Amino acid sequence: MSAIAQISDSVVARLAAASLSMPLVAVRAYRLRRDIRFNGVQVLVIPDTLAVTARDLKPSLYLDWRIGVWIQAVCSGTTEEVDPLTGLLEEIAELFAFRVLPGREARCIAVESAPPIDPSELDTKGLFLSGLFLTYRTARP
Repeated sequence: MSAIAQISDSVVARLAAASLSMPLVAVRAYRLRRDIRFNGVQVLVIPDTLAVTARDLKPSLYLDWRIGVWIQAVCSGTTEEVDPLTGLLEEIAELFAFRVLPGREARCIAVESAPPIDPSELDTKGLFLSGLFLTYRTARP
């Protein structure tokens, strides 16, 4: 299995084990699923990109793996429904920021947010969609 898939699986496992303010189902995927209906909150963990940089003057590399973490929930778009979902996004950011994944030598070195909500999805489909990008760094000799 590729390194980015292993890191993504570790993120899914960490989400499943976490005590967060809302129950959720976390799965690894390769694309957002906008056309399906589900109950509750679904979190899609999507492998994204790889950047490779030189590690100091040594003949070794840093590999920075970017993982998308997307919250999807069916809702009407009221403040009472959206506020807890944006709060959940913040909880997820704090859960991973600057921590090493258990069982892996991959440290989260950056957390970036995607736009807070996708208004077109909320307006036309009643689907809340918002995400984060987690960047995990590994080193190779």
